[in-house]
Amino acid sequence: MSVNKVDIIRDAVHGYIPYSNLEKEFMSHPLFQRLQYVGQNGLAYMTYPSNRTSRFAHCLGTMHVGTQMLRCAISASGYAGAFLRDSKQRLRGLVTRPFERVERHLRDIEAWLRKNPDPFYQSLGLTPERIWPIILVQSLRLACIAHDLGHPPFGHTLEPVLEYHAGPGQCPHEGGHGKSYDRAFRFLRGRPRAGSPVSPALHESCGAVLAHQVFADVFRGVFEKKFFEACLSVAAGIVVTRHGEPLTEEDALLAPLHEIVSGAVDADRADYVLRDGAAFGLEAVNYDLPRILGNMRVGRERRNSHRFLFRPTTQATSGVEGFFQARYRLWRWAIYHQSVVRANVALQRAVSALLDIYLNPGSYPAASYRSIRKVLDQEGFDRLWSVFSRRGGQTASREKISAFCYCDDAWLMGVLRKVSLVPSIMKRRLPQPLALLRAYLGVVCRRETGLMQALWKRIEQYREFTWAFGRRAKARCFCPLFKESGPLSALGPLLGDQNRSVELCNGVLSQILGPEAEGKRILAELRKLERRVNEGQDEKAICLDFHEFKPYPEPFTVCDEKSGELKNFAELSPSTASLNRAWSGEIQLHAFVTLLRDRTGEGEPEGDPLKLPNERARLGSMLAGILLKQKLEDFKKSQPRRR
Repeated sequence: MSVNKVDIIRDAVHGYIPYSNLEKEFMSHPLFQRLQYVGQNGLAYMTYPSNRTSRFAHCLGTMHVGTQMLRCAISASGYAGAFLRDSKQRLRGLVTRPFERVERHLRDIEAWLRKNPDPFYQSLGLTPERIWPIILVQSLRLACIAHDLGHPPFGHTLEPVLEYHAGPGQCPHEGGHGKSYDRAFRFLRGRPRAGSPVSPALHESCGAVLAHQVFADVFRGVFEKKFFEACLSVAAGIVVTRHGEPLTEEDALLAPLHEIVSGAVDADRADYVLRDGAAFGLEAVNYDLPRILGNMRVGRERRNSHRFLFRPTTQATSGVEGFFQARYRLWRWAIYHQSVVRANVALQRAVSALLDIYLNPGSYPAASYRSIRKVLDQEGFDRLWSVFSRRGGQTASREKISAFCYCDDAWLMGVLRKVSLVPSIMKRRLPQPLALLRAYLGVVCRRETGLMQALWKRIEQYREFTWAFGRRAKARCFCPLFKESGPLSALGPLLGDQNRSVELCNGVLSQILGPEAEGKRILAELRKLERRVNEGQDEKAICLDFHEFKPYPEPFTVCDEKSGELKNFAELSPSTASLNRAWSGEIQLHAFVTLLRDRTGEGEPEGDPLKLPNERARLGSMLAGILLKQKLEDFKKSQPRRR
């Protein structure tokens, strides 16, 4: 008698990863296979050549870790029975959404699973008679494996660029967006905005569209479609939860499952910290994942509360502490390394410039721009968004779907290389937009790092910038901001302390650019700053990059091993609680200066042609003046008027 074996795939981080028949069909679709060629860390491989991890491998790892979290938590928790009973009732409400008569469909699905047993479910001890646990596990695994399905080429590096160009009035030229922008980004503009009850990230919204396309293409059988549709409806709710509103009964189930996909210690971060640490070659970026998984539990938010939480116990303190510290090191030494940031910033700015040239032909009438648009037309540049540019519930054409399957890093890099070879962009004297584009393409396509010089690489150089920033912030006119009633009162004690100027500068930047902000908003604010800083500059231009990062998400709780009550992890691990303070003293803003004139053939000038120390002081004083002046104006407007 032959026994069906569970399908497995070998992974460099987690070993053998098993998967179900449904996942096998999902992974085989070209839209998911596209992630094989979408990198995890943008252009980090230009600095760390071994870093070639893909979104495909990361999604598999996330699915595996997420399943282990759920399985370990349910198998060892006192609240597991209550959670499963509640899950059955709440899943029934979720699954009812795509079906009118859910009971009949569930009987059909159960009969189909009995006739077509999946060895993977059997390996977990799940039989067709236990239909609700199967739907629960499969929905979570779908949410994990599809959470990055909608990423554009180079992942998070280009996501804020697309969102920035989709926003109204974000173009640097006057007049805002034209009709071409409206047609291209109709789908993005229809998405919920930040602060709304449901505010998914761009790749989550796009991923939901693509997941339904996979569903339409792959699952032809009637009962197979019913089963996948039931799981997909729950998975969609897991990925995108409601924020800022009271929890409904359905949300009470989805919120704890969402924490497995996207939380403080989640499957996504648990996988990428280990995977990226190994790919970057950083031995210090490691932690004890089995310790965390073996001590996951289901707990209640409060006694008699209907909201459940998935948390590690106090027995996993060493593993959780190692996780937060490994993630801190990964950001400090790899993701925010100045060479990695420079390459990714150049990529962002190059693609942003090409989007503007391509979608606003009326604003760029010169022949040099027309030759660039010709290359973009030939390469099908609109495949970045065309599969999502549809009206109502219309399905994208087969041609657009096929084109998007090749919308990956290799394709986009090929487009950028062809644009960099356009004769009109290789002239010695160019208008500023083209000169900047040429410099960005030089960094991205040929690693000509001299075209974008970092104003600071080490913390002592960053201090030169922050000292000037702090001196400007001490001006009497800005005092109301730092007083007790001012919006920056928490930073008041740092004023005048030269040793803490880095904390002061980072704190102001975080307050103005970073709090609860989307990447597109930060990018838009940085663009405004750059235009102010670069006014009247003919020989050089400065571009900025700031990324909000919080090493330790306060407050994070763990379950007490004996009582099951939630405890503040900061009390168990003071070193972890100090990570945010440590990060406040690190380089958080990067600045690069680009020469606008091609100096090829002129030889190396003597000394420092950019006068970087002077440039750091000038930029520090100027940014402080611009940011604090705007903050002061906003603060005055918010104050009640005196009669």
